[in-house]
Amino acid sequence: MDLALFKKIVDDASRIGVKMVRLWLLGEPMLHPRIVDMIGYVKQKGLRVRLTTNGMSFDSKRIEAILRSGVDSGDRVIFSVLGYSKEVHERIMKGVDHSKVIKNIHDFIALRKKHGHNGPVVETIFYVMPENEMERQQFSTYWRSVVDHARIGGISRQFAEFGNGTSSPRPVRKATCAHLWDRMIVFWNGDVPLCIGDVDGTYHLGNVRERSLGEIWNCEALMSLRKMHRKKGFGELPLCSSCDWY
Repeated sequence: MDLALFKKIVDDASRIGVKMVRLWLLGEPMLHPRIVDMIGYVKQKGLRVRLTTNGMSFDSKRIEAILRSGVDSGDRVIFSVLGYSKEVHERIMKGVDHSKVIKNIHDFIALRKKHGHNGPVVETIFYVMPENEMERQQFSTYWRSVVDHARIGGISRQFAEFGNGTSSPRPVRKATCAHLWDRMIVFWNGDVPLCIGDVDGTYHLGNVRERSLGEIWNCEALMSLRKMHRKKGFGELPLCSSCDWY
């Protein structure tokens, strides 16, 4: 994402009372060459930051730059570690180096302590799936003694099956989706899809280069979808009827 576009988004978010910016979606945020500047700009505008990473693109220089960016205890850096062992972690998360990720997490904690910072909160998350469920307890036991939070989570099939050519049967949705009132997704080019489950951007609500966040948040298409969810008419939209995000 272009930095100028990012700043416009954050400016809009700050103006309408958004409290948090989450820096992730189908990609690795630490690969962005201006990620530290992005974090700093969010903090400059008084918003909280959540950053989820695979933990590979860190070194002491980048960690210290993040710690100097204005982050505090209201912010969170979340490391996705989908295996306790090197074998399982690297098999699930293609391209990661287990040893490097573990070192980077320990270094982050150590440098935060060294510089006397009270944030960001450091968390590891383990999404349970058939390939790693046997290591769930080992993950919890180890990481709870290292980081501030060690979380176990489930993974949406909507995301798990994205891009791999599979589509397993899912039960028809029965509950209203809280995400429609909770968050807005913005792609790298400024396009706003319907929701976090609309990973291909099939349902286009607008572009933040042309419209403000507030205008898109209150647009007719999104208001109609919320109305549909209130009356539990999920079958009216295939994306919603088969989605397991809540």
